[in-house]
Amino acid sequence: MTRMTEITPEEVTPEQIREAAESKIKPLGAERLKLLKRLDTIDRELRPLVASARRAEVSFRRVTELTGLSANTVKKWVDTGTVQEPNPPRAKRRAVRRSGPR
Repeated sequence: MTRMTEITPEEVTPEQIREAAESKIKPLGAERLKLLKRLDTIDRELRPLVASARRAEVSFRRVTELTGLSANTVKKWVDTGTVQEPNPPRAKRRAVRRSGPR
């Protein structure tokens, strides 16, 4: 019977440690990226349906229950009334200076 020799911590290079960590992340990371892409597609298809449901007087609460969307997202989608890319870049807010005591 041949015994495998153990690698001591001194023999493991930082590169090997990084490679091992990456190899553990890759499968789940790839799956997550694939799911995010699918979610973007679903959001594009869902957006006009949500607006239509609200026009048909389906409540915000019911739409959120059926879709898993937040009430704010439903409101935003209904208010815009257009099919846009999900999560457009947000504008940066400028700091407002206040004078005097609060």
